[in-house]
Amino acid sequence: MLKPLLIILKQRLQWLRRPSLQRRFFFRVLVPPFVIMLLLGIAGFWQLDGAARQSAANDLRRASVTTAAKLEREFALRETILKTTGNELFAIKSKYQGERQQLASDRTACAAFVQKNSNFSQAPNNVCRSFAWQLAAGGQQQVLVKAYEEQLVELATRERETVRERLDAFVEAFPETINLIITDETKVISQASSNADQAPEIVAELTKIAAEGLKTPIEGRVASGDKRQLVFAYPISNGAVLASYNIDHSNFLRQSWLETPIDQAKGYTVIAATNGAVSYPKLDNNSLYQPAIAAKDSAGLSVFWAGGVQYLSVVEPIGASGWVVVVGMPAVTALATVTMVQLAAVGLLGLLLVSFLWVGALFVHRTIRSILVLVSGSLVFANGNLAYRINTAQMGDGEFEGLANVMNSMAGRIQEAEKEIEQKNKEFISIATHEIKAPMTAIIGNLSMVLEDGMGQQDDQARLLTGQAYAGTLRLRDLVNELLDIARLESGKATYNLTRINVDKEIQAMVELQKVPAQEKTVTIDYQLPNALPAVIADKTKLEIILTNFISNAIKYNRSPGMVVITCEVDGNFVKTAISDTGLGIPPEQQASMFQKFFRVEAEDRRGIPGTGLGMYVTKLFIEAMGGKLWFESEPGKGTTFYFTLPIATK
Repeated sequence: MLKPLLIILKQRLQWLRRPSLQRRFFFRVLVPPFVIMLLLGIAGFWQLDGAARQSAANDLRRASVTTAAKLEREFALRETILKTTGNELFAIKSKYQGERQQLASDRTACAAFVQKNSNFSQAPNNVCRSFAWQLAAGGQQQVLVKAYEEQLVELATRERETVRERLDAFVEAFPETINLIITDETKVISQASSNADQAPEIVAELTKIAAEGLKTPIEGRVASGDKRQLVFAYPISNGAVLASYNIDHSNFLRQSWLETPIDQAKGYTVIAATNGAVSYPKLDNNSLYQPAIAAKDSAGLSVFWAGGVQYLSVVEPIGASGWVVVVGMPAVTALATVTMVQLAAVGLLGLLLVSFLWVGALFVHRTIRSILVLVSGSLVFANGNLAYRINTAQMGDGEFEGLANVMNSMAGRIQEAEKEIEQKNKEFISIATHEIKAPMTAIIGNLSMVLEDGMGQQDDQARLLTGQAYAGTLRLRDLVNELLDIARLESGKATYNLTRINVDKEIQAMVELQKVPAQEKTVTIDYQLPNALPAVIADKTKLEIILTNFISNAIKYNRSPGMVVITCEVDGNFVKTAISDTGLGIPPEQQASMFQKFFRVEAEDRRGIPGTGLGMYVTKLFIEAMGGKLWFESEPGKGTTFYFTLPIATK
């Protein structure tokens, strides 16, 4: 499994390293804008995430600020009323203290007047007025003391009732009040409690806090003895006033908590001390507000995890009370709307990127296809196939189509020019060879007569020179004949006189003609023909040329001593002839050019062997024109076997 993956990866890496046009298009045209779009999308996603968090922070902050402002106003109202109540109680105390002092002064002045005058009705400044009805009964001195005491009791009773009325009025306004204490710089002036079972140590703590309030306002301090009791103390003109409230009372924090402008089904509100020790409502798990108080991010948000859930919250202080409002919500809920927008944006961006790649790939594919078609066409033209035409329907753009038309037009013009040149060449060769053939025939005849009839009139040197001239002229005649054959074949003027021919007889005849060259080369010709070989349809003259070319080449390119083996057999509807030699063989890299015009094998071991490179070319054209096929097998240094077939005569 791993090996195929490695192979695929290797192929992909090779494709990336290969300097192809498609790769350059991909990396230079598609990749840069794709990367830019991707980076812009990521940056936009981050910006959207930041905007989402800021929006969530603003929503939570509005809720927290609203609640904190409401509580701050309520605390300020309580402060005003508490100070007013404290000052009124001080005034009540001062009033009754003045009345007691005035009563004591009147008693002293009245007693002195009565003792001197034995009459109280004429007392100056009405000093006996407060005791008049008791003195009227007699026993003035004793009655005066009793009346004074009764007045003191009456003053104390009225004072308590007045204080109680004022305290009741305060408690009626703030029923959550537990304790109310008024103190001067030395002692508690007045104290009231709604909790008869309150522990003395809590009262002592509150008295101590009230003494602290003489100098510094105290807001929202948690009583250590009762964690659900909040203490507020303020200095007033003659001392300090303290009130403690039940944090869980429905008239204290609950109403503001309920009115927080947030969907309580999705989020939450907690009113808590800044140290996170106490909160309203009372929570067993303070993980929903303590981390929020401890940390904030750049957007004013507190981001924390609680119970495996991420929360977003905002903390807003309630004035200088030391308390805060924490408004929070699960991040999934707070960012739900924006998350949907983000998902939509991601989907849209992905769609845009995929569309861009798809359209870009189509463009690149179409452009590359057009270029490759043009390149393929140019290669076909370069290989000489000028009849080929580039398919303009495969061009993706008008510019490529125009270029294809220009290339097709150029190929057509070149093809026409080549045809004209080739025709002129053929005409020239035909004319030249005909013109050469006539005098050359005369030369051969004259040289033949000299060699045959002038034996006694020539010395050996002259006869040698004449023989060489005669042999050279024969080779020249053969060349002219081959050129004439080629001219006829390529001009389409070649004619074939197809008749029934016995291949075995033609082979025997051609072997007889080649015995002398074979003996000179010390080459043995062995032909193995079947007894009943069917006749073939062929041109007798062309077949003689074919057999002569094969047998002469087998002798010429053989070794000394060597062997040529000729065999025939029936192969379907054809007679297959094979001519094998034990000669030099043909190098593998040159075998594909064997039947090309003017081709000769290039090798050191055959440089002195004469030839024109036209024999095999003419032979192939003759065989194929008569309905046969030609091929060969060769191994350098071991020899070559040529095969050709001719159709069997059916009539």
